[in-house]
Amino acid sequence: MKIIFIASCLIFCVHDVKSQSNIVDSVLKLVKQSEKIYGKIGILSEAIDSYERHYELYAIRANFYALDGNSKGAIKDLDIAIELNPNLTSLFIKRGLSKYDMGLYNDAIEDYDIALIKEPNNSEALLGKARSEKQLGRYQLAIKNYTTCIATCNKNKNDAILSKSLSGRGNAYFYLGDLDNAILDFNESIKIDSTNGYNFLKLGIIAFNKKDYEQSLTYLNKYSIPRLLYKGKEKYDLLCEAYIYISKNNSELYKTFDSTSLNKAHYYADLSIKTIKTNETYAYYMKGRANYESGLYEKALFYLNKAIGNRSDDVRYLVNRANTYYKLGALNTSSNVEISNDYYIRSKTDYEAAYKNAPGLSIEENYFSIVKNKVETKIYIVDSITNSKYYAILIGIDNYSNQWSALKNPVNDCRAIYKILMNQYSFTEIDTLYNDMATRVNIIQLLEEASQKAKDNNKLNILIYYAGHGEFKKDINMGFWVPQDASTTSTSQYISNADIKGFITSIASNSKHTLLIADACFSGDIFRSNSNIESNIIGNEKYYNTIYKRKSTQVLTSGGIEPVSDGGGMNNHSIFAGYLINELEENKEQLIDISQIFQGIKRKVTNNSNQSPILGTLHEAKDEGGQFIFTKK
Repeated sequence: MKIIFIASCLIFCVHDVKSQSNIVDSVLKLVKQSEKIYGKIGILSEAIDSYERHYELYAIRANFYALDGNSKGAIKDLDIAIELNPNLTSLFIKRGLSKYDMGLYNDAIEDYDIALIKEPNNSEALLGKARSEKQLGRYQLAIKNYTTCIATCNKNKNDAILSKSLSGRGNAYFYLGDLDNAILDFNESIKIDSTNGYNFLKLGIIAFNKKDYEQSLTYLNKYSIPRLLYKGKEKYDLLCEAYIYISKNNSELYKTFDSTSLNKAHYYADLSIKTIKTNETYAYYMKGRANYESGLYEKALFYLNKAIGNRSDDVRYLVNRANTYYKLGALNTSSNVEISNDYYIRSKTDYEAAYKNAPGLSIEENYFSIVKNKVETKIYIVDSITNSKYYAILIGIDNYSNQWSALKNPVNDCRAIYKILMNQYSFTEIDTLYNDMATRVNIIQLLEEASQKAKDNNKLNILIYYAGHGEFKKDINMGFWVPQDASTTSTSQYISNADIKGFITSIASNSKHTLLIADACFSGDIFRSNSNIESNIIGNEKYYNTIYKRKSTQVLTSGGIEPVSDGGGMNNHSIFAGYLINELEENKEQLIDISQIFQGIKRKVTNNSNQSPILGTLHEAKDEGGQFIFTKK
């Protein structure tokens, strides 16, 4: 009934006027009558349904979405508003601010740059760009933009932005270690706006670092008081921040606060949750931080999860939850290694998500320490494995230029493997040679380049996959790959298995792990010893840690010295490639090695064809008993 009533009022108002501006005025009158933000958003949504091409309505609703902590909703509305009116500078500035609030600092800079192209001296755009540069750790660039903004504000008498710019520049100087200039800027900002508590906070930190504890306490007290009734609104969450900071100091002067400060932090966080309905997300975040500082990590995780549930892209929330996961991992190290490892993985995932949103970011943690983006753990080896580099070469030949018969599936097999490696596993670079590109010269050149890549990075893991014709000459007892441009009359245009072994040995002399997979007739000839390696398939942390540290040079072939099938597999793949692709695609584990994959496909291929895959090492190649490990993204 309430919605119908609002809608009827809206229709009456908007159809009673003729101009676009009167439509907005009529809607705003209804918006003012609603006390709750969700009510205001509802009224605007009804208006947009009736006047969907009106950019101002989208822009106004975006403002309320932003106030409600829904930055994604704000950005979506501003996207539409900009599409409808791309010439309005303020829309780009507002969208930049919402992206900033989500931790998307590079994206925010793009919007501010567009605004500055339209209005080069726009102080809001200059301030927004400077703030984003600062958050990305680009302090010199931030100082340059802050300085331009300060000059513009002095000229235009814009004190509000001037104070923020001075404070921001002081912050940038602070992180560069230029404390004298930082102090000057903070004090200048205070002269203009004494309610900006962060100036007092930073001055308090500087005084504390200089061991001027009395002055530090004075500044911190000034930080707390003006924020209590900042612009007439209770800011309990900011008081919570102040007491968290106070609780973390151990000097004699602060000891009187230690017994009560965290209790006060909890008290103000609870008040914030109860009273600040428009920003409950931040209140949950502060309650999570208060529990973290109290050593109550499970409770901290509960509240941080609630905050991240509302704003999953916020860098601050992700980093604080990453810290909490790390603490929980450390607490479980001796009692439950499996649970401990899980917490470490979750911690690493949150750090990576934070730094994906803000690459190169230096994040403030409780305003005085820099959070590192790497989770250091002595238990779980996921860092050492997943941080290594993976490179692949895929060679597939369906169509030959001479008398060789055409094949149906090699290129299709390679393309499927390419997609899986890039989308699901940690391969960052893949080179391909398909059909007429897979000439003898091109294949050899690519193998030579792979050898050079391994020399340039001895932690590189290299996979080489070949699918095409293979040949075996009994009179000389030698197998070959058949390039696309080879004739049927002479082996001079083939690539012998002896040559392949030479290239693999050269690559493996420098790479960390090397794996050759060959789906071709007579491919098993490449083995002269050390074939049919079996896996223990332990699959725990100690196992992966051991096999990763040992170099490996392995070969997986679709058969022995025998013809192999070009078809018979799932989804138009060879029977070997079909089972290999399925094994990689259906794998749910973060880490899986080639011997485990081999165990998964060997029986299936053998039972459903006249070929039997082989896994082994190359004779005389550098192999220390390790395994090629596939790591999920």
